[in-house]
Amino acid sequence: MEPTLLVFDEEQQVMDLGTTVEAEQNTRQESKERETALRIQRDIIAALCTTTCPTQQELLEIVKGKTTTKLAVLGHMVADGRVKEESEGRSSRRYRAVVPAEKTLEAGIAITPTVRVMDSFLEKFRGEVR
Repeated sequence: MEPTLLVFDEEQQVMDLGTTVEAEQNTRQESKERETALRIQRDIIAALCTTTCPTQQELLEIVKGKTTTKLAVLGHMVADGRVKEESEGRSSRRYRAVVPAEKTLEAGIAITPTVRVMDSFLEKFRGEVR
């Protein structure tokens, strides 16, 4: 039998078998990896907001973490359209944050929620830097 966690139900005063130790460890590892990816995304956006069109190498130096993880997160951000990649020849790539253009509703009302969020993020970020 695999090592398994015991779960105590206080209401019924009963112990039951929970998940396996291995499954619990996998869940914790996935959670940690997800948190790391989110931190790297925030750091990339912050770097793009403070640096004018940084190269891939500059982004890798600014953002902390494993290079493979940073490249994977950056690749997902490019694929999702949150970051724009511009190539300058074969070896040099530069990146910019993408802010969606305003959309117009059928009634002719313009909405720019992403721009407002980005503006408030920049104001807060600049305030912390000073």
